[in-house]
Amino acid sequence: MKKIKVLVLTTSFPLRENSTSGVFIERLVEKFTSDIEVLVLTPCDSDKNNVINCNRFKVKCFRYAPRRFRILAHKQGGIPAAIQSSKLNLILVPLFLITMFFKCFIEARNVDLIHANWSVCGFIGGLVAKIYAKPIITTIRGEDGNKAQTSIVFKLLLKLTVHYSSFVVCVSQNLVEKVKLISNNKDSNILFVPNGIDRNLLKFNLEKSLSEEAKEDLNLVTVGNLTNNKNVSLVIKAVREIIAQGNNIKLNIIGDGPKRIELEKLVQRYDLVRHIKFHGSLHPKNVYDLIGKSTIFVLSSFREGRPNVLLESMAIGTPIIASNIEGVLELIEDGKSGLLFDPTSYTQLTQCINTLCSDKKLQNYLSLNAQQYIKKNNLYWEQSASIYSQLYKTVLKSS
Repeated sequence: MKKIKVLVLTTSFPLRENSTSGVFIERLVEKFTSDIEVLVLTPCDSDKNNVINCNRFKVKCFRYAPRRFRILAHKQGGIPAAIQSSKLNLILVPLFLITMFFKCFIEARNVDLIHANWSVCGFIGGLVAKIYAKPIITTIRGEDGNKAQTSIVFKLLLKLTVHYSSFVVCVSQNLVEKVKLISNNKDSNILFVPNGIDRNLLKFNLEKSLSEEAKEDLNLVTVGNLTNNKNVSLVIKAVREIIAQGNNIKLNIIGDGPKRIELEKLVQRYDLVRHIKFHGSLHPKNVYDLIGKSTIFVLSSFREGRPNVLLESMAIGTPIIASNIEGVLELIEDGKSGLLFDPTSYTQLTQCINTLCSDKKLQNYLSLNAQQYIKKNNLYWEQSASIYSQLYKTVLKSS
């Protein structure tokens, strides 16, 4: 049987063993069966070491600037966060896009189709696909939809991506409707394919029940890029309120980004240094370990697509408190698989934390239902890879 050769174009992908950049794309491509041959094309980072390859796929990176200036991609939050940290980084964007185009043009000659991730890659890959008359599938994520609602540039990128792509895949049902509305496209080529999780995460619940640390300590954990959208300051304020009420609680903050220094100063101002720890970026295994040992996982974002870390926390079995926003509402039913709160109200968040910390039965009830949701909907990376494989075959058959 002839293999399908796919060029996966992405602005983030793990280039080193402990990297977390675009790790969900790596998890997808490593689950493809042997009839799918994958070449990943991604920007080089500032590290001089060789890029790691896997027997399941190959990786090539493109150099868009001298090594010390390759700072646009692979950091938490990606290109938007890099630009937010310094407007001077905008100078690198034209070089980045031009280099991506030429490298994609070179590599696309020897593949059957292009699979782009995010609208910027969908636009670049779409131009190349048009030149070669080859199909392209683009996966759109939450940040694409959110940016397109507030930015003319991102709106145009999204429209062009939809125009060029044979299929546009969205990671949430809500995002499908959002993309259709923004692009004025009501066709059936805009689809929903959920991300998955590693099924081994379901074993964490048993390990957690055997952990004395998990039983005795009240630990909160939150994971994400430290940007305005992630709204971590609200969690810090809720922790301050709980401690003021005479309760002892700790918060682990996993992630990095342009708001880290500001958040650390807020913790110092509230005199919470003993209660709140910033871990920075961690290897996924370490993230899972911390989530598994925590009493509660908190997601406080203003906007999300369909957050994968939420799926992972559901699978691990750590009770969830999350913002009542689009994307989250597709996964969490309030009072059944988690507790929901208004992300503008630290009072509501405080009430949810107090309620959950004092009710072990509720913790177990929410955990069990969340894990059952993962199992019932078959939300594993093997399933995601299978759906994409079928989509590749459909596109090639009709092209």
